[in-house]
Amino acid sequence: VKRTENGATTPTKAQGACVAIDCEMVGVGRAKARSILARVAVVDEKGATLLDEFVRPTERITDFRTKWSGIRPKDLVGAPAFSEVRARVAALVRGKILIGHAV
Repeated sequence: VKRTENGATTPTKAQGACVAIDCEMVGVGRAKARSILARVAVVDEKGATLLDEFVRPTERITDFRTKWSGIRPKDLVGAPAFSEVRARVAALVRGKILIGHAV
């Protein structure tokens, strides 16, 4: 994975037929029960990191769930927009077998 000056990652082309994705979510809303994406990682079938990116929240975060997510407020400062990260992920998973857990 290559990082730009602002810490964003530049996607690397996936090798092989499979990619795996992991998402870290934070809580939003009064009850903190709704979840939004705060970080996404994609690896190829050899375990090479293709993308590891924090995501700018689309709503006010009411629970960072740091104990489970590892996300802290400072991690999201300057993070790219959801739409930008979604496009990067889509390009990496297009035509691949996608492996994920609870996504």
